[in-house]
This record gives sequence, structure tokens and C-alpha cells, in this order.
Amino acid sequence: MQDTIWSDPVSISPRINTGYDEDGPFLSPDGKKLYFSSKGHNSSGGYDFFVSELVDGVWGTPVNLGYPMNSAGDDIYISFTKDNKRGYFSSNRNGGFGCMDIYSFGMLKKTINGTIKDDRGNLLAGVTVELLDLESGETFTTESDESGYYSFLVDPNKKFSVKGTKEGFFEDLDYADTYSRDDIIISNLSLEKDPGISLYVLISDAQTKEPIKNVRVTLTDNMIDATNLYVTGETGDFIKPLPDKKLQDRGSYNFLIEKEGYLSKSLTLNLLFDKEGSYNVHEYLDISLLKVEVGNDLTKIINLLPIRFEQVGYPAGRCY
Repeated sequence: MQDTIWSDPVSISPRINTGYDEDGPFLSPDGKKLYFSSKGHNSSGGYDFFVSELVDGVWGTPVNLGYPMNSAGDDIYISFTKDNKRGYFSSNRNGGFGCMDIYSFGMLKKTINGTIKDDRGNLLAGVTVELLDLESGETFTTESDESGYYSFLVDPNKKFSVKGTKEGFFEDLDYADTYSRDDIIISNLSLEKDPGISLYVLISDAQTKEPIKNVRVTLTDNMIDATNLYVTGETGDFIKPLPDKKLQDRGSYNFLIEKEGYLSKSLTLNLLFDKEGSYNVHEYLDISLLKVEVGNDLTKIINLLPIRFEQVGYPAGRCY
């Protein structure tokens, strides 16, 4: 070994190394799989185990080995026997005897994996995938890679829920169990993009068309019987986000609009949300307010038709 000349160390790949800590590498006997521990790659807590496959000389995106190999603690220094049927690692997970304990495992686990797409069929990276053991209540998370793929290593004879969440999308929930003889259980998720539906309310003066501030708007969602109070600012408007609404949903809303010196209004708006974005309430309803001024003819302001009674003459000298 004295005659051996070592080359300079070279970073294995920017896909493997992150700005966090990577440790405990183990190369499979065939040289095609690199197992290692990392605090990067969206670990579920401390160090997690990841595996990267060598394809055409390029290391692929690391995949989290998932639950129960990874815990909320530090899981590090994984190795496998020559027949690849058993392995060992160190962990400071709960339930140990000291700080870092040595654990063994057999390759009897099953895999829950799948791909995640949006509602248009596009693969979604960066989706947080939460695996919940429906019996123990334990939760573990990973994140979908660039190809929308995620994976968990799990025990047999278990029931799980699989939930995917990503900002700007509605979450999706699926259920999977490991009672079958299959080693791999597929659970694909589809996340619908949040269309950003909201109601835009602008209260203006019916005569001057100028916005009115300090208008009290009591807005009731008739579908769920929930009421909120809004007060307009200088611009006479406000926005009500509707995070629970998806495209093709329906909505029904009642508006009670009040301001001193103006005639109040109570109006109902029924909508089909068939497009993304904000819905301008004043384009569907007349929510402008009429100002009440001294000397104004109230019948003209509120468009009341006068009731005129027919005069009937009666013969003199008789009482009716």
C-alpha cells in the first residue's frame, strides 16, 4: 500500500451533496446503488437514509428510504450483508438504550410508492408526502423528486393514509395497505391547482360613482351558514378569499350593506365558479348605495309607485 497513489478527492455529484451534512456512504456490491445519510434532501428529522442509483454513469436524484428506516432522530451508517438480505445501522431514535444504538433489519419490508401529477397530468416535484400509520398514529414525510416520484419502506400487514400537499394546490389523500402479497404497493396522487377564487366587493355612491369608506358589509355564506363582517377602507372595497372553492363549485352569498346616511341593501348572489381568479360582485349585483339627503322624495329614491285611491261620491243625507 505504500506504493499506492491516491487521486485528489472529487465531489461525487451536486445531486448527492447539499449545503447540509452527508455522511456514512455505503456502495452496493454491484456498484449501482449508493446508500448514505443526509440532513439535506428534505429529511424527516436529523439524518435520514437516502439511496441514489447510478444510471449511464450519472447518479440519480436521491430517494428517501422512508418509514420505518428513517425516524425523527438521526439515522446513519447503514450497511448490508453480502446477500443483501439483512443490514445494520445506527440511530438515536426513541426507545433506544443510549444515545446512538445499533439496529438490524431484514429485507422483508414492503414499499409504498407512486407518482404525483397535477390535474392536467403534469408531474409535480417538491410535493410534501405524509405517510400516516392508521394504527400507531406515527407520521413520516418525504418529498417527490423531479419526476414526481416518492417512496416509503413500510412494514407488512399495516394500513396507511398517504397525503400530498404543495403550496398553490389542493391536497390529495389516498389510502394503502400492506396486507397483499405484493412487495410494492402503488399509490398515485393528483393535486388540483388552487384557482385562487375570491370575491371582490366594491361599494360606490350610486350618484357620484365614488367609492364609499366605512361601509359595513355583513357577508353570509349560505352554503355553510357562516357570516363575516367587513368594513370598507378608503378605496371602498375588500376581497374575500374562497380557499375551499374549486372550479365548477357553486356558491351562494347574502350581502347586507349598511352605512349611516345611505339606504341599506340586502342582496343575494348565486355563482358557478367556472373560471380562475377574482369575481367582481358589482358586475353581478347593484351594490352601490343611494345617499339620503334632506328634502329628497323618498318615493323617487327607492322607486316606489304612489298608490292612488279612487274617490267615490255618495248621495247627500245618507250614512254608510
